[in-house]
Amino acid sequence: MEGGRFLGYVGTGNDITLAKYDELERVRSKALVDGVLRTSLDAFIVLNAVRSATSDVVDFCFVHANHRAGEFLGHHRQDLLGKLFLRELPWMADSELIGHIHLTLKKGAPFDVEHYFDRPSAHGWYRIVGVKLEDGVVITISDITSLKTAEQSLREAVESIPEGFALWDVADRLEICNSNFRTFHSKISDDIVPGRTFSALMTLATARGQFIIACPAEAWLWPSGSPSVRLPPAPLSST
Repeated sequence: MEGGRFLGYVGTGNDITLAKYDELERVRSKALVDGVLRTSLDAFIVLNAVRSATSDVVDFCFVHANHRAGEFLGHHRQDLLGKLFLRELPWMADSELIGHIHLTLKKGAPFDVEHYFDRPSAHGWYRIVGVKLEDGVVITISDITSLKTAEQSLREAVESIPEGFALWDVADRLEICNSNFRTFHSKISDDIVPGRTFSALMTLATARGQFIIACPAEAWLWPSGSPSVRLPPAPLSST
């Protein structure tokens, strides 16, 4: 500036377009995640470990909790953020859940458990899944009460069948059976548990003299390797 006249300008500038785009994308991503968690039917909780001077875990701090988590825990979600887990929920101190959380934080292995709660804010069966995230744990909680009720109804219906009844899945694994089925196969009754394959049980039954058959148990399966079961090519009888 000389004599009131503008002579020029010297300066530097930086193109921040990409930085602004990145910032905008982060805001959009966060808004999307927040929207999904806010409308989720599952409870979603993020906890960070609170450690002592000797690095021992003494509690956990709520970093995030969605609306459903607040309902499940009987608190408003905003009232949980920044608070201590066991101080706000002292009834959790003696539950198996806190043990799973500590183990996942220590070992890094996720946990997937089903637990029955009988509390005003949470009454029924819940599936609880936890995974480690840095020095904390992310937990999702799903209400499976309806599923458990349906499973119980199915078990009761199968048990009421007067004949022996068993159901295998497409991978040849036992899904469910009634006590009459176990009674009929008395020599292997203790081994008839969900997950055992049909061919394995028939092999075991033959070895223990449950059946008198003239062919190996493998012949009970279709040649293609399909788990579909067919009738044995030779007569059999139960002993």
